[in-house]
Amino acid sequence: EAPEEKELEPPDYSSSSDALKDLARDLLEKGEVGIVVGYGAPGTSGVASPVFAVNPEGACSLSFNGRCLNDLSVYLTNDLVRRHGRIGIVAKGCDVKSIVGLIQESQIGRDEIRIIGVVCGGMRGDDGKILEKCKACDVKVPHLYDYLIGEGHEGAEAMPRLAISERTMAEIDHVSSMPLEEKWMWWQEQFSRCIKCYACRAVCPFCYCDRCIVDRTRPQWIPPGAHGKGVLSWIVVKAFHLAGRCTLCGECSRVCPAGIRLDLIYAKVAMEVQKVYGYMAGYRFDVPPPLLTFRREDEEDFIR
Repeated sequence: EAPEEKELEPPDYSSSSDALKDLARDLLEKGEVGIVVGYGAPGTSGVASPVFAVNPEGACSLSFNGRCLNDLSVYLTNDLVRRHGRIGIVAKGCDVKSIVGLIQESQIGRDEIRIIGVVCGGMRGDDGKILEKCKACDVKVPHLYDYLIGEGHEGAEAMPRLAISERTMAEIDHVSSMPLEEKWMWWQEQFSRCIKCYACRAVCPFCYCDRCIVDRTRPQWIPPGAHGKGVLSWIVVKAFHLAGRCTLCGECSRVCPAGIRLDLIYAKVAMEVQKVYGYMAGYRFDVPPPLLTFRREDEEDFIR
């Protein structure tokens, strides 16, 4: 078991909120951006709601606090957002990784966005404790931005590593060490709770296809029902599609109403990609993901 960790006091983000409002207002007034995608005050769920400011007055609704859980980069491929022109987006360091991935895959141009990076001391869950993914964060200071808000960033640099906490790593090791049949039953129990709501698809920045494979009927690649075969096909295919692309933002696992441990699947896949290719997603948009490119020196031992 992972050792108990001392819980840190929640950071005070009030100064960041004030600076964010002033910056967004200025960008909108000058026409530098047509819209600012950011966070507002926590809603009834306690989680900060996305805010879309399209005029200087709307900037007053922006805020930054310890409950800004959403990865807002998912909106960068939304037609309703893009119609406003250049997009200003508020981004924590982990969200910037997703933005880098979207630039890599030519879903958004670097000149089409203005990244408002926010120094982040960690987000809190419903229990008030810091999220597991935040404990292993290596980009508390965003590594790519046009504007930076927050203190404590002097001389800070990203030290790339997989954002997997000790506790999550212990869980991965535990499941990986199970005998094959026991491991299969463990995952079957997890998958049996899936209701095929596709919340994990809706929240994922990299699920931007105009028509998802699960919606295709001719041919029908994935059974639509929320049964064993349909669920297994969906989750495994999505994991393959995200190999070398997933930045471990953890949004899929957070929004899953059934509490399926999707984070363990994607973390394990990311570990394998790092081991085989020495690649970690989300750091450099000028280096393409290994599974989206061809190199003559690539290993071919998987070919039979």
